[in-house]
Amino acid sequence: MNRFIAPIVICLVGFAYSLPGFSQEGKLPEPPPLEQEETGKLIKKLFKSEYSKKNSTARRDLAKILLSKAKREKADMVARFVLLKEAMDLSSRSADLETALGAYFLMEQGYLINPVQVKEEMLTVFPRTKSLITEETVFDEWMNLVDLAIRVDDYPAADKFAGLARKRASRDKLLQGLAKDKEKYIKVLEKRFEEIQPTIEKLAGNPENVEANGVVGEFLSLYKRDWKSGMPMVGKGPEGELKELADAEFNSPGVPLELQGVADGWWEQAQANKDHLRISCLMRAAYWYGKLLAGLEGLSQVRIQKRLAEIEKEIGTIRGVKLSELQVLCYQDRRWKRHPLEKLSLARRGEALAAKNTSGIWRYALLSSKRLLRGDFSATVNVSGGRCVGLTSDDMRSKRLEVELKSGWNRVRIERVGKSLSFSINGKPVKWKAGEYQSYYGEVNPEQTSYLFISINAGQQCSVQTIEIDSSTVEYGDATAADDDDDDDDRRREGEDDGRGRDDGRGRFGGRGRGRN
Repeated sequence: MNRFIAPIVICLVGFAYSLPGFSQEGKLPEPPPLEQEETGKLIKKLFKSEYSKKNSTARRDLAKILLSKAKREKADMVARFVLLKEAMDLSSRSADLETALGAYFLMEQGYLINPVQVKEEMLTVFPRTKSLITEETVFDEWMNLVDLAIRVDDYPAADKFAGLARKRASRDKLLQGLAKDKEKYIKVLEKRFEEIQPTIEKLAGNPENVEANGVVGEFLSLYKRDWKSGMPMVGKGPEGELKELADAEFNSPGVPLELQGVADGWWEQAQANKDHLRISCLMRAAYWYGKLLAGLEGLSQVRIQKRLAEIEKEIGTIRGVKLSELQVLCYQDRRWKRHPLEKLSLARRGEALAAKNTSGIWRYALLSSKRLLRGDFSATVNVSGGRCVGLTSDDMRSKRLEVELKSGWNRVRIERVGKSLSFSINGKPVKWKAGEYQSYYGEVNPEQTSYLFISINAGQQCSVQTIEIDSSTVEYGDATAADDDDDDDDRRREGEDDGRGRDDGRGRFGGRGRGRN
C-alpha cells in the first residue's frame, strides 16, 4: 500500500486522522485562475496609487486596507478571495505576520484551498526581522506544519518543514535545538510507520482484528502519543500489560487507590522499555501521578511527589519560554492593564529569556501568563533577577499573592489543591504574602482565578529559563477531571483571541519540551 494512502485507510476504520481545523463543510471552491486574474487587475486599478508605493510601510498599510475590504465583502466571493490573497502576499513580503495570518485563516475558513501549501508559500517569502517575538512566531508556524504532516503520517513533508524551521531559527540556539529534536522524532515515527504498513492494511480489511488493533493502538499511543485515539484501540487489542493499562484507564472511577495503580502500571511499563517508548510511558505515568496529588496527603503524597521529581529529572525539564503565551501587565488608572511584550526589552541568553523592564509606565511591571489558572494546578518558574513571583487576580486589581525572590537562580514552585496554596523556593517552603495594596483593594483569596506573574522593577533585568504550568484536563478514561476547555471562552471575553479561531490546545503553557514531541 502506498504510504500516502495509509492515512486514508486509517480514517476509514475510524481513527481521528483528518487535519484538525480544516473542515471542508460549507466552503467555496477556489475561483478559477482567469477570474482571479481579472479581479486582481480591477483591484490594482482601484488602488493604483497605493500599489505604486514600493516601501514596506506602504505595502503593510495597503495589506491592512485590503484585508479590511475582504472582511466586509459578502456578495462577490471571487473579489473576497483575491483581496485576501493580495493582503496575505503583501503583508508576508513586508514582514507583517499578524495581517498575513489573519488573511490566511479567513481564506482557509471560507475556501477549498490546500492550507498547508498556502501557509508554506506565505512563510517562505516572509523576510527575516529583528523582532524576537516575530521570529519565534514564524518558527512556531513552521512547526505547526510539521505537526500537521505528522498527524497524517506524511513524514517526508514533516522532515522538510522541520528543516525549514531549523533554517529559520539559525540565530536562536534554543529554537534550533527544538527543530533538531523534532527531526529525530520524525525519523523514529517514520521507521515504525513503515514497519506496521501490513498491519494497517489488515486493519483496513477487518477493523475488529484484535492483533491489528493492538499494534496500531500502540503506535498511536506510545509513538505518536495520541492517547485519546490510541488507548481505545489498545483496549480492543490482544491480552497483555498494555491492554490491562488501557482497561484500567477506561474503568478508573477516579479513586486515589485505583489511580495510583494506573500510574504505577505506567511506571513499571517504562522500566521494561527504553528510548522513545520509555519516555512515553514515563510521561503517561506523570500524567496520572499528577491526578493523584489532589486526593492524597502525608507520606502517600510525599511518595508521589518524589516519583514525579524522578520522572522530571529523566525526561528533562521543559526548556525555554514560549513568548506567544506571555503578556506584560503595567499599572495604569488604578488597575493592571495588558500590554504587548514589546513593552519589555527581550533577548535570548542561551536557553534563557532575558527581559528588561523598559516600559517606563510604573515602578515595576509584571511579566504574566495569558492563561488563567483556576482550580487545582502546579506551576514552576526558574528565574534569576526580578522582584517577586506570584499570582494576581483575574479582575486585574492588585489582589496579589506573592513571594520575594532571592539573589541568584530561584526555582519557584506554586501548588494549589482545593483551598490550600503553597509556595516553595529551591525546594524549601516559603510563606506567601499579600500584595502591598491589599488594604486598598480588599482581601486576597487563595482560591481566586489568577494569572502567574514575575514582577520586574523599572530598569531591572531578569532571566527566565522555564515557566511550566500543569492543571487538570479531561482525557480518555478520566471522567472525574475538571473540564479545562473554557479557556477559549475566557479569551474571547477578554479580547485575547489569537485571530485564528482556535487555541493551541496545549496542556502546558510557556515551555518547550525537548524530547516531549
